[in-house]
Amino acid sequence: MERFHIIDISDAKRMAMTGMYVVVDLRSPQEYQRYHLDYAISMPDADIEAIERMNMKNEQWILYCNRGTMSFRLASKMAQRGYHVAAVRGKI
Repeated sequence: MERFHIIDISDAKRMAMTGMYVVVDLRSPQEYQRYHLDYAISMPDADIEAIERMNMKNEQWILYCNRGTMSFRLASKMAQRGYHVAAVRGKI
């Protein structure tokens, strides 16, 4: 079984700044508007089907949410399907 990487917020910020990752904010649109990582896209209702419709399997992904629960769950599903994905531990 494929695994995903667990990173902290400082690593996520550094990695996002490179522009080499698909950065997905799983929080509400209001939370996204208050603050989000550079280059992040807001996908509050994202599921594996929504991710697959983006047709970006060969990209590297970073997922984050409020506590890590949603991002860990989605990252696990993505990793099982062969995505290169990291989930942020803890709060943004």
